[in-house]
Amino acid sequence: QWPAENLTRLLKTYQETQADLVIGVRQGRRQVYGIGRRILSYGFNYSAKVLLGINAEDANGIKLGRKEIFTLPLRSKSFFSELERLAAAYKKGYHIVHAPVIFLPRKFGVAQGARLKNIAVTLKDFIHFLITR
Repeated sequence: QWPAENLTRLLKTYQETQADLVIGVRQGRRQVYGIGRRILSYGFNYSAKVLLGINAEDANGIKLGRKEIFTLPLRSKSFFSELERLAAAYKKGYHIVHAPVIFLPRKFGVAQGARLKNIAVTLKDFIHFLITR
């Protein structure tokens, strides 16, 4: 789903913007995801803007950045961990930018992210983060 050429796209943006973290924003999600999954993703990213005050165009997209950002201590074990990482990075003043990346339909396997169990655990982690931050 993530062609290797995305690495060069992210690296180019990283170098040109002197960012600390580049987040790949998946292009072509309409061709890959159904309406339910797109609504779920939109809600996840939009809630970060509303509840956390951070720009998360595609929080669970691929990333390229400084090692310190990827070694920040996180409490979450769910998909929320990427929003937690972004919140911590923004709080520490890291320069974060977004870049378009190619995203293709799966050729093998089944997506796991939108399963009810994963949604429930992610929501639990999100609520816990909001209460304890």
